[in-house]
Amino acid sequence: EACEDGEPSNETESREDESEPGESGEPEDGETEPEPSETKTDGEREEEEAAKFWEDKEDKEMDSQDPDAPLPGEEEVEPEPEDTSLDRPLASTEEDEMDEDLARDINNAVENEVEDVTEEVKEAFDGTIGFNVRAVLRSREGKTPKMKPNMLLRKRLERIMSIKKRLQARTMHGEQYGRIDKRHLHRVATDERIFSLKYKFPDGFPTTKILLDLSGSMSGHQADEVLEAAGALQTLVDAEVWCYNSKGSQCNLVRMDEGKLVHKYQPGGNTPSGLALVGVSLGMKKGGLIIHLTDGGHNTGESPWRAYWILEARGIEVVNVIWGGDSRGNRHYVG
Repeated sequence: EACEDGEPSNETESREDESEPGESGEPEDGETEPEPSETKTDGEREEEEAAKFWEDKEDKEMDSQDPDAPLPGEEEVEPEPEDTSLDRPLASTEEDEMDEDLARDINNAVENEVEDVTEEVKEAFDGTIGFNVRAVLRSREGKTPKMKPNMLLRKRLERIMSIKKRLQARTMHGEQYGRIDKRHLHRVATDERIFSLKYKFPDGFPTTKILLDLSGSMSGHQADEVLEAAGALQTLVDAEVWCYNSKGSQCNLVRMDEGKLVHKYQPGGNTPSGLALVGVSLGMKKGGLIIHLTDGGHNTGESPWRAYWILEARGIEVVNVIWGGDSRGNRHYVG
């Protein structure tokens, strides 16, 4: 039924409520209608293109310019000259001239590697090295001729070394202690040597230095023989070879450079054997070995037997090989 007094029906109101918000044609809250785009004239477009062209051109010019170049309106400053004197620290000048004697001493020290071991040797001998010796010097020369070992002696030494190698481990029978040897039990009533003992020789060779007496008494064929023997031994054993003598108040110890003879080193002078033994032992560890080849003619500085006891206390063994010549000098090696 239609409503009285002209009032709208409920059905009409419900239809209006169910209508969607966008259907009424009115914009929602927060939404704005797009403004119509403005149309640019031809003159405005030309002005924009011209402005863009000149802007790009200025950017290219700025990129091509030197960053260190002065800006417009600034004065150009000349760079200071670079100081190259520090790049040539060894450049010869009048102030750099060195005394000839000093230059010669420095050159000799560099080539020969001179080492003063006087204080170390003096300390070993309780503050004395003998009244007629003032310095003990060790040196090594690099420019040296080759040493020629005696090949026959070398073969003999090779044979000795091969026998030693075979005996590295060996069982010794008939000993007085050890393990009971069943093969000798029948001797128990009459002989106590019924034990066997396995003995092992030390493997390898100890750190060795060969010390050669090249004093005046070792001149001539004796010096040649000693050098040949040292060369033969050095080819089999990794050892340093040193030679020594004494001239004036100075004991000289010179190392042969890896199988070579010392440069211009000739036998001569006195025989400071005791000082040489202690001097060459400096730097050696316990268990080392020094093989000393000499004619026994010690005649200056501390005696060899004192050096022997000093080295024994340090655990260094000394083997003296007396080589012909002055047999009276052998008394210096008897403690």
